[in-house]
Amino acid sequence: MLTLLLVDDEPMARSHIRSIYPWREWGFDIIGEAANGSEALAFCSELVPDIALVDITMPLMDGLTLLEQLKLRYPDMQVIILTAHRDFGYAQKAIQKGASGYILKSSGNTDETKEALDRARHEINKQRATGENLKFRQQVMQNYEYPIRKQFFADIVSGLVSEQDEIIRKASSIGLHIHAERYILLVCIADKPGSVSARYSENNYNPAGLGLLDIVRDLLNQSCPVKYEIFPTEAGHCAILLLASGSAALAEWQEEHAFPMLNAINDAVISKKSAAVSLEDTTVSSEEQPMVSMVVSEPFTLIRQLKDKYHALLSYTGHRYYQKKPQPIILSQAAAFHRQLTSDYETLYESFQTVIQDQDRVRLDKWLAQAELVSLHYKPHPEQLRQWLHTLAQAVELHSGDEPVTDWPVFKQSASLFESTEQLRKWLIAWWDKQNKMVKTRPEIARSIQYIKKHLDADLSLELVAEKVELSSAYLSRIFKKDMGISMTDYITEQRIQLAKKYLTDGTYRNFELAEKIGFKSYSYFCTIFKKVTGQTPNEYKNSRVSIHSES
Repeated sequence: MLTLLLVDDEPMARSHIRSIYPWREWGFDIIGEAANGSEALAFCSELVPDIALVDITMPLMDGLTLLEQLKLRYPDMQVIILTAHRDFGYAQKAIQKGASGYILKSSGNTDETKEALDRARHEINKQRATGENLKFRQQVMQNYEYPIRKQFFADIVSGLVSEQDEIIRKASSIGLHIHAERYILLVCIADKPGSVSARYSENNYNPAGLGLLDIVRDLLNQSCPVKYEIFPTEAGHCAILLLASGSAALAEWQEEHAFPMLNAINDAVISKKSAAVSLEDTTVSSEEQPMVSMVVSEPFTLIRQLKDKYHALLSYTGHRYYQKKPQPIILSQAAAFHRQLTSDYETLYESFQTVIQDQDRVRLDKWLAQAELVSLHYKPHPEQLRQWLHTLAQAVELHSGDEPVTDWPVFKQSASLFESTEQLRKWLIAWWDKQNKMVKTRPEIARSIQYIKKHLDADLSLELVAEKVELSSAYLSRIFKKDMGISMTDYITEQRIQLAKKYLTDGTYRNFELAEKIGFKSYSYFCTIFKKVTGQTPNEYKNSRVSIHSES
């Protein structure tokens, strides 16, 4: 049921119009009357009708003036003019000003009146359909803005959409206007998106759970001197397209805004004041907080070049590995990585063996500083350097005796060279402390440990070990706990889990074979103990580790 307002200065005329037509049967309801334009506007301020039937000739405010006011204030309202034969010229003016039709007051022609009303009804339905579609589209764009942008960008960089006009047309269809004379593409990457993103829904397009996209957008809104568009690409990554009318503004952005922009992003990401990170969220350690790096293209002129620029930027993201604190990597200023490791790394490997043997922390720190210096000078590809760091485990194995090398650092997870060397330093110091603790144990304990390590696949017990080293179980239990700091039962479990880690990393046995090989009576019990000790299931641990031997 559409609503109508009847506006005529003659009460009898209003009464006649009310009574002569079957309004409700036609689907209309007259919800009010007004004697002049001023009264009509006052009524509409309280209740806006779908259609206004307006007489042209009225005191205070004539019909044409009221028509202009109604269309100005309520553009979707349909206005039908009520006129007599002598006012036909005014009716034509009214239609030119936006009236949807007119009704001759004196004729009483039902068909003509209904036709005028149906035309108004058709316009209202069309407007409502358009409005609903627009509202729905806006809602979709608002709710799915990042996924839509992500798909659009993916279509371009994959080559699915490649022609200049096609890219601009598709962008326009999702509300993006990317036509410009010059562009610069930026890629922002969080170092450790995986460390905390698992705690968030996959549909939450806040990389690493820290609202990177919103942080970047807010900062660009505050300081970017040119127009921009932002696109999520994958977890912890986003691309930013800068658009300008000339190269000067973009060159200025590179020189004056890139560095402070990146610093501001990282300050916002790691700041406890950031609204994206709760002060009560203690599950994210300071080491897990992702830092964001940025790679910046040179200016380009055609949007169809976006694909090549993006892939070029990705190939240079590795330069972040050689930065202590992320700095913008300007593509035009970045040198290519050294193709292969030099003989300096052979020298470093040989001196590393001496460091291991001497167990001298001062010498270790000097060696790490030298390794950093050599790497910063030559800058091999980060993957090559990470693989070389993995091979250092072989040097450790030569000095480990029967002790398996476990929990070797996973250098692939380190964001920078300096993080890698710190990982290595911490591991070696912990390993030296463990080795020294073993050396200082009394002979009875040493014999007990030796027997345990050789028989981890057997049914070990305190009584059995005590028998083998010819001590009472009570006395052995007491001195073992005193020297080793843990009970023998816990030590046996610890050694079995360490051996399991080695087998899982090396792929020596299939998971279900491990239980018997390390002395567990059932695979399910092994899984329970393994998760209790490590916090991971055997499968999770295996998938998280990189085999030392496969990296060498």
